[in-house]
Amino acid sequence: MRFVRAVTLGFDPDQGTPAARERDIPAFFTAATAAVEAAGRSLRTRRLVLPPLNGRARFSRVGLQAILRWLETVADAAGVRWYNVPFTTFVDGDLTPTFDAAIDVMRRNPRAFVNFVVAQDGRIERGGVLECARFIHTVSKFSKNGYDNFRVGASCNTPEGAPFFPFSRHGGTDDAFAMALELPTVFGEVLGQSAGVGLGELRGRLVARLVQELREVDAIGLAIEQATSIRYRGLDGSLAPYPDATGSVARIIESLGVDDYGSSGTMFATAYLTDILRTAVTDSGARAVGFHGVMDSLLEDPAIGERTSRGALGLDGLLSFASVCGCGLDMVPIPGDTYVEEIASLILDVAAMSCALGKPLGARILPIPGKAANEFTDFGHDFFFNCRILAVRNRGVSPGLFERGAFELRGRG
Repeated sequence: MRFVRAVTLGFDPDQGTPAARERDIPAFFTAATAAVEAAGRSLRTRRLVLPPLNGRARFSRVGLQAILRWLETVADAAGVRWYNVPFTTFVDGDLTPTFDAAIDVMRRNPRAFVNFVVAQDGRIERGGVLECARFIHTVSKFSKNGYDNFRVGASCNTPEGAPFFPFSRHGGTDDAFAMALELPTVFGEVLGQSAGVGLGELRGRLVARLVQELREVDAIGLAIEQATSIRYRGLDGSLAPYPDATGSVARIIESLGVDDYGSSGTMFATAYLTDILRTAVTDSGARAVGFHGVMDSLLEDPAIGERTSRGALGLDGLLSFASVCGCGLDMVPIPGDTYVEEIASLILDVAAMSCALGKPLGARILPIPGKAANEFTDFGHDFFFNCRILAVRNRGVSPGLFERGAFELRGRG
């Protein structure tokens, strides 16, 4: 069975009436699922995403919670597993109300993700980065194993409508949807038929197969748009891991000739695959929105977790790969006693890379309470693999790096 990883519907709760939403959102997902299944595929998850509401004049914690109580009912009716509540840090005045409201979301809404926009249009809100790090540090204490930061992301220059959580946000007043894909199986099929083939010919085979795949999925999106009259933003042509026998991105990279993911050659192989993905997206003519790259999500990829457990790579390596991959620092466990400023410095580095290279990236970092570097995580979630906790190299950072105000990096040429 071939899968669509997610259909992500974005909407503005200020538009339309609650009664109409309660009717239309379940109807949309019924139509979307029918279109996916008519194409011989299965839909793994239905998702909802809101626009950042904290920049609006009438934003309040009480008002947001009223929206989310209602949204829980809608999500139940529509079979939605997750929904995303984004916040922008590019607001005038005190950020405290924003982060207080976000804490409420995390405490009261276990299926909610939270996305903080800390860099956009090449600008970094450094004060927002520090507050985001403080938030991550606080949320890490909600459970004994640090699970909850799975639902928290800091996004950097990610486009509106990108379907992968937590780095998603809706934009505009009209409803729109996008689709997240699962491509490791497609890569595995081509690689399995290409023993002894050089990288040049292999690139051509992979691009051709991916163009076919993307066009087929794009046709599903267009069919959903026609059936529902809701705008289809596009698909995210990223290579994202999935926790099954064929879902490892690291094993795909190793099949290209890299001895162990994280060793020399990993960056080249990652860049090679990302180039293939982006070429296929362009050549397919599909509508596209999102990252379109290799997603190195540590806790979601068993082979990456195994390599970190053997000491094959650490934070510096993962950050360097972000320069040629699709997601940044994603699902990275660190010691529970890591300073807030150090968490902020990791996010700041991802934001700087995103701005300097002109590409979307994100940071999803999980401090593990009571655990030190080289100890193991202790998760029992269906998306997680346990691995060693990565050491944080610098244990003190000046707060002077994190003044309020957007700072623009001009390294994008």
